[in-house]
Amino acid sequence: MKPAVDDARADLESKMNMLRGGVAEGESLESLKVIVDQLMSCPGPDDFLIAEACLLLAQSFAYLDQEPSNCVHYAKRALGVYQLQKNTPDYPRCLYLLGYGCFRLEDYTNAVTQFEQCNSALGHLSEIGCDNDYCHSLKPEVETFLGRTKMLLLKHSQAVVHYKNFLELKENLLEPDDPELGASYLQAAQAFRGLKDTSRALDAALKALDTYSKISGPASLKAAEVRSFLCGLYCEMGKYKDSLAEADAARPILQEAGDVEEVAYLDFRIAENLQQMGKQDESIRKLEEIIKSSELTSAIHFNALLSVARACARTKKSECVAEYCVKVYDALRNEEPSSDVALSLALLALVYEEQREFYQAIDILKQVKSMLEGIGISPEKVPAFAAADIDGKLGFLSLRLGKATEALPYLQYSLSKKKTFHARELLYLHFNLGAAYIQLQRFQEAPQELNIARNHLCGNATELDASKRAIMFHNLSRLYKACRRFVLLLAQSSIL
Repeated sequence: MKPAVDDARADLESKMNMLRGGVAEGESLESLKVIVDQLMSCPGPDDFLIAEACLLLAQSFAYLDQEPSNCVHYAKRALGVYQLQKNTPDYPRCLYLLGYGCFRLEDYTNAVTQFEQCNSALGHLSEIGCDNDYCHSLKPEVETFLGRTKMLLLKHSQAVVHYKNFLELKENLLEPDDPELGASYLQAAQAFRGLKDTSRALDAALKALDTYSKISGPASLKAAEVRSFLCGLYCEMGKYKDSLAEADAARPILQEAGDVEEVAYLDFRIAENLQQMGKQDESIRKLEEIIKSSELTSAIHFNALLSVARACARTKKSECVAEYCVKVYDALRNEEPSSDVALSLALLALVYEEQREFYQAIDILKQVKSMLEGIGISPEKVPAFAAADIDGKLGFLSLRLGKATEALPYLQYSLSKKKTFHARELLYLHFNLGAAYIQLQRFQEAPQELNIARNHLCGNATELDASKRAIMFHNLSRLYKACRRFVLLLAQSSIL
């Protein structure tokens, strides 16, 4: 047995001499994995050669973005040894890779733990003067992952702090004329926008524009890409004229570069700006331009058709709405099933819902569920569908039609399947469950759901404005009264 182990160690030393400082791919990755697994199964495997190989394996799986479970496995094995040498950069490297693997496995709580420990380890190395260029470059990476992870855990105020730290570190590391600094500003701007911190998003985006303009010129492609981002951001901020100005500056550059999707994005934003400015006819004309210029089978074409339908709905042009809804459905039903087609159908269902065509909306949403199941996609794994909550919507629409028996399983499943809910979603979901239980005369369960809804409404996390809160209080009061009325009627009938 010992000669075989010695041969394996010698083979490992040879491979590490070739791979040290890089990553393993293909056959070299597989052969390294086989040797390491063989040596780890032997007694006394916790030496630094095997730990170094485990660290290389973890880094290789992370670099290749493959098998995050292997990244976690080998990073843990390496950490078992390197935690005895906390004064070397390999210790925080282990923690970073372990955090990365957990992040890819969607184990966000553990990912935060590892990234925060990595940050502490990097801070310790800096204090004792043992950090190096790798440590300096790792710090902003850790901050971005902490920001992304805490955003997913809905810890938005903490996520903002991490992205601020990321920018400060990048500003200290990079020269003002380094294109990477422009990319860092834009990355932070996108993150702040996702965190609804539009002020910081705007500040970072303007710095990105200034950086790229100085490096490549104000009419460069990179500057145009930032202007495209600013177009969307200004639109969300209600600064519609500023948004249109950015679109006008960016569009010809992006069109010349052949960036079809980015040009379409700008055109949709132009239409939205015009609509928000009360120029409905101009907005619809812009959307019709997109329809004519886009490929008939493209997502851009479908979205433009949908947007016209919704624009017509806003202007109460019911015939126009019906015409474009039929066009959308006819175009989509001939497409191969995919997540993009399913999403377009889900948006079409929303238009029908807005038109109070509940039966049609339900029918289309059921087709969406069936399509996703047929192609093996779980709606909870796709952000757009998770946000739309198809089951919750089916339950709500069935309830609107007075079909509480059909609504209840959808609502119950919607509540059970999600790991994280915004308070507003919970408010509406428990409210709808309470309404369903009342329709079904299940008067013990109904008040429980209404009480939970009321607690969410009384809190501050729902972020509802005063008018919507007042409407919800009124609706809750109405349901409480209905519940009491039914209970009294049942009590009277039992006495009689």
